[in-house]
Amino acid sequence: YIAPQVWAWRSGRVRTIKRRVDKLGVILPFEENYFKQKGVDTEYVGHPLLDTVQTTLSRDDFFHKHNIRTHQRCIGLLPGSRKKEIITLLPSFLEAAEILQKSEKQLGSLVFLIPQASTITRKDLDDAGLTVFQDRLDIKVITDDRYNMMSVCDGAVAASGTVTLELAILKIPMVVVYRLTNITYFLGRLLVNLDHFSLVNLIAGKTAVPELLQHEVTAPNIAQKLASIAGRTGEREQILLDLQEVKSLLGERGASKKAADVAHGLLYNGEADDR
Repeated sequence: YIAPQVWAWRSGRVRTIKRRVDKLGVILPFEENYFKQKGVDTEYVGHPLLDTVQTTLSRDDFFHKHNIRTHQRCIGLLPGSRKKEIITLLPSFLEAAEILQKSEKQLGSLVFLIPQASTITRKDLDDAGLTVFQDRLDIKVITDDRYNMMSVCDGAVAASGTVTLELAILKIPMVVVYRLTNITYFLGRLLVNLDHFSLVNLIAGKTAVPELLQHEVTAPNIAQKLASIAGRTGEREQILLDLQEVKSLLGERGASKKAADVAHGLLYNGEADDR
């Protein structure tokens, strides 16, 4: 249940999976055909995030709880949950936020929301430049209410990863960014052969949300993309339609229950060898 991402890199590992696995339950829709073509008995069971990404507050209630004015637009800055990601990405996110704030006539009054993951301290955020920008921008660090926070965002910039699927399920337009060390990026280009790097676009099979990779991850680029997806634009409307399609492709709730049913069938229908 939940396959290694051999479709992204080190595809030779699929031979080991075929040799050792009787049945594979996958959580990304395109994985089913991929593994079946490799001779692995595979079933798509849906994504477990559909069971966990839930909101408990309305937009008005969230605004009231966190002292946000009702007329403000919310922009999510989601640099990741690891200290290295924070150091690498948050400074560019904050610079982009300042550029956006200066274009207030286009988007109106803005508030920037930063979720503080349990793996990150406030000092980590401060060391990455938060204290420098807090006097110049309306920034709120949210330590709980993760999904409630995401749900009120008019747009977000996020580090590539699971968070992009969480945003997609909540149908929040996003810019997805990915930045590595130069040597890691160079090696990755040799080993990985994908048209997209974000899970949202891989599931959609097209560019549903804008991506910025490596040297493209600059404050002006992020600000320009955010302005387009957070404003009342045709691009935003198309992204919302594409995110609805992505959510539909993820299937229904109950992925782990379906995976358990698959295992139950193997055990009690005699499909697995005695081991």
